[in-house]
Amino acid sequence: AIVARLAARPGWEHARISGWPRRPGIRETRRVHGRVVIEADDLRGGRLREDEVARSAWPLELWESPTRPRFEPVKGASSVPLGALVSRSHAGLGMAGRCLSASHEALGSLRVLGTAMATGEAAGAAAALAAREGISLDRVAPSAVRTAIARLAAEDLPWPR
Repeated sequence: AIVARLAARPGWEHARISGWPRRPGIRETRRVHGRVVIEADDLRGGRLREDEVARSAWPLELWESPTRPRFEPVKGASSVPLGALVSRSHAGLGMAGRCLSASHEALGSLRVLGTAMATGEAAGAAAALAAREGISLDRVAPSAVRTAIARLAAEDLPWPR
């Protein structure tokens, strides 16, 4: 039903599902190495950075058993720097959500939906700014990303229909 609705929109005429996962519930797969790698201690200590474009406050959620996670508390909200959303080897490649640049333990905190949405918005804003300025993602100022996100929030735009 979702694919049919997408396919009815201009630009999405060829939308389709190309495949399903072989196993449900996969929380972690390959990730791109970013210009910054977020570590578990950054989250445990509530590390804030000047180059942040999003924040995360979820505890480290470590699935050592298939039936229940082990949670490690975090001190408070932590920064997600723009460098964790930009590939180390390809300056024009961005990533977000569970694909961002983080250690295995740190990803247990960062892959949750709220942070995934925030990092997706930040990566998208950075890509738009890079395209507008004709520069690569690694040249975009984190402060410009934060400003762009704040402007969109202030406009309170309705969801597209």
